[in-house]
Formats: sequence, structure tokens, C-alpha cells
Amino acid sequence: KLLKEDDFILFIDVRRARFSGIRPLPLRIQTINGIEIVEQKNKTVVLENTSERIKGNPALHRDRVLGINVSEGAIGFEKAFALAQDAGIEVLEIALPWDEYETKPWKYTENWLPQINYFYPRYGTRIALSLNPIDTNNLRLPKDLKEKALNDPLVIERYRSFVGFVASKLPDAKVFYVAIGNEVDVTLGTSEQRWREYTEFYRAVAPFVEEKFPQAVIGSKVTFESA
Repeated sequence: KLLKEDDFILFIDVRRARFSGIRPLPLRIQTINGIEIVEQKNKTVVLENTSERIKGNPALHRDRVLGINVSEGAIGFEKAFALAQDAGIEVLEIALPWDEYETKPWKYTENWLPQINYFYPRYGTRIALSLNPIDTNNLRLPKDLKEKALNDPLVIERYRSFVGFVASKLPDAKVFYVAIGNEVDVTLGTSEQRWREYTEFYRAVAPFVEEKFPQAVIGSKVTFESA
């Protein structure tokens, strides 16, 4: 069944919003009543003649970039990536769970790394890597490390080795940022011990990640509730 115009309650022109230097979605805040939309007053932006306005005011770009996580979906990756390009994608996120790449102690598998290194530079697309020891509620350490604390010296040493392997396989890729874990707060929860272990782990590995990806921003990702 085809959608009718009346079926839409909101339409977003992502490309024009991006070039206008505005958020394509309204701001949201967490309140006791749940998620509420914040009205932005006195910030009316006219989208007509956007290209001319941008030429005269590069500051509208500021430091913002448009990142999209592209998957195959029902139409296949090539068509999905083409749609993302049409929307103006600048950064594409790629999650690399540690345990999927170190299947045996100190032994690594390339998986999609050669394709990543070849494909995205051809289209001028930067990538954002999530090198995940934690992915939301999943601990992604290699099997033989599962029972060890994150700040264990062996875990730190092996993670550095994993990072070095990934970097060696992406010599041509333009890496925009590297996240040392995805939504780590879900696994760490309210445990002071877990947070302390992760903090010590992060401080121990972050300088090495920065050394291997010197042009990238290094950080970690948490959920909206913990931001």
C-alpha cells in the first residue's frame, strides 16, 4: 500500500538541514515524564537559497559532520550506501567487536578489514571505529579473558595488540574517531568497581589508540541517559 501525503507527520530534508548548519531533529531532554521535545525559540532558519548562504558564511558548517550507520537492510548495502551519499554522509560508523577479531589468544582474523580499507577511501568517506571490549550489555573480550577484570594487565596488553592489528590493516582509511567501547554504561551499571576498572583500562589503552590513529578523536560511547 502506497503512503499518502496525510500519512506523514514529519518530513526532514537531511541534506538541506546539514548545509544550513542546523539540527535535522528537535532537541530532546529526559524528564520525569519521559522524553520531551525542547522548543528552540528565536532560531528561525530559512532554507531557501542555502548554497548561496553557505558560500557567504562558512561558519554555518562549524565543526559538525553527518554520520550514518549504514547496513544492508532490505535493499542491499550498495543501494543503502548510495542513499547515504545522497543524504550527504561524511562519516560511517563501523563496529569491530574484539572477540570476533581475536578468536584465539594473539591470533586475529581480518574479516572485513581489507574491504573497509579499499572501499571507503575510494568515495572519500571517513570511518568511525568502535573497537569494542564492551558493546551495550555484552562483554566482548576474547573467550580466555572473559573472567578477568578490564584493568587486568593481560587484558590491557591484549587489547593494545588488537588495536595494533586493526590499524595495520587500515593504512588507507581516514579514521575520524575511535570509540573504546559502545554504550559502556549499560554493562558498567551503578557498580563503582566496574567503573573504576573500566576507567583504569581506558587510561591505559587510550594513548596507544591515539598513537595508532593519530588523526582520530579518541573516546568512548554511553547511552543518552548517562550522557
